[in-house]
Parts: sequence; structure tokens; C-alpha cells
Amino acid sequence: MLPIIAAAELESGYYYVEGSSMLYDELCPCLDGDDIENIFLVAQYYCALEKEESANSAIQALMSKER
Repeated sequence: MLPIIAAAELESGYYYVEGSSMLYDELCPCLDGDDIENIFLVAQYYCALEKEESANSAIQALMSKER
């Protein structure tokens, strides 16, 4: 198993996670007023929302099969 590496730069708010896409997605739950101006953060947020939506759809499909 590979280790999880995480780093954060407090001045800019930049963070880096290697080894866990779930942790990376958890660190990106919302955007504030300044973040919305950063196209990179907006793209990360959008990708995280798509992953969450896909996961929720898969869970709902599995639950409907159980009924």
C-alpha cells in the first residue's frame, strides 16, 4: 500500500494530496468568494461534484436492486 502525502500552503490556500483521491475530494467541499475567481479551484470543485454525483447514483442503483 502506498503512503498518503498531503501538503498545504497557507498563504494561497493551495493544497496537494497524493495517494488518496477521496481525501483530496474531501478537502475541496466548497468555494468562497475569492476561490470562485481561481479557475483551477473551480475546475477541481466541479470534478469533485461529478465524482460525488456518480457515487450517489451508483449507491441508489444498488439500493433499488435490493428492494
